[in-house]
Amino acid sequence: MTTTSTDLAKVFSELSDEVLLQRLRDGAVTAGARVLAIAELRSRGVDAAGWDADIAAEDAPVDGDDDAGDIDASDSLTIIARFSFAIDAQILQARLEADGVPAWVVNANTAQAFGPLRNAVGGVRVMVPTEEVENARRVIAALAAGEYALDEDDGVDPGTG
Repeated sequence: MTTTSTDLAKVFSELSDEVLLQRLRDGAVTAGARVLAIAELRSRGVDAAGWDADIAAEDAPVDGDDDAGDIDASDSLTIIARFSFAIDAQILQARLEADGVPAWVVNANTAQAFGPLRNAVGGVRVMVPTEEVENARRVIAALAAGEYALDEDDGVDPGTG
């Protein structure tokens, strides 16, 4: 079975603070998974100081996830946006990545599974490496300003895709 960073983020989002901290203490997660676990703890406001120092400063892909190779183990992730629906987060993720900003969607499956309670678990989050926050904000501002909108005369027939 292949485990992706999205799968791990979902699992970590469903664990209590205590269980997640215990898994970190026990060394029960790989270096790549530690990045996601620490990001989850930070998103909850739990002080993750000290855990960063334990992570090796080298690429640490999560087994079976080609995209996880883009996560440097020394990176810290920052929530750049929250959505009620996974599709909105995935659209932003795609736009960010198209503009060269690595991005991860966290909590999409939990939000879809728990419907009306999706915002109670923090909604669907889009996270980027902290050093990319300014680039991500520029992309979000451009998206909100309509800079990526298609012109009516661009030759694309909406009925045919």
